Amino acid sequence: MEPTVTDRPHPGTERPLEAPVLSFRLADELARLKGESDWTAGRRTITLAKQGSLRLVLIALRAGAALEEHVAPGVISVHVLEGAIRFTAEGRAQPLGPGDLLTLLPGRTHRVDAERDSAFLLTIAHEAGA
Repeated sequence: MEPTVTDRPHPGTERPLEAPVLSFRLADELARLKGESDWTAGRRTITLAKQGSLRLVLIALRAGAALEEHVAPGVISVHVLEGAIRFTAEGRAQPLGPGDLLTLLPGRTHRVDAERDSAFLLTIAHEAGA
């Protein structure tokens, strides 16, 4: 099952997902995301940018929550902002913490498990035609 990634802007904002220049203060975006009423459900995602083949998605996970095994539609990077996650791909689990960055080629099955309340910036570079 592929995790749900939304294309919605933050509630109460009218900012675009695509523009010649987009700028974000990730700490503020994350605070808003965690302030949403259903954050207690274990997972919140918000698409920050959707520009051509590039997607930037901010993801917050409660301890014990997971993004079940799935395949991304392009190259991804995972940049951990806070907490601790376990990223499993290619039969290998890798612990990641604040400041850690991981990349993964397309077509690789992977999953993410939150060891603690965590947040990371997911970058997806869709393949041409995807």
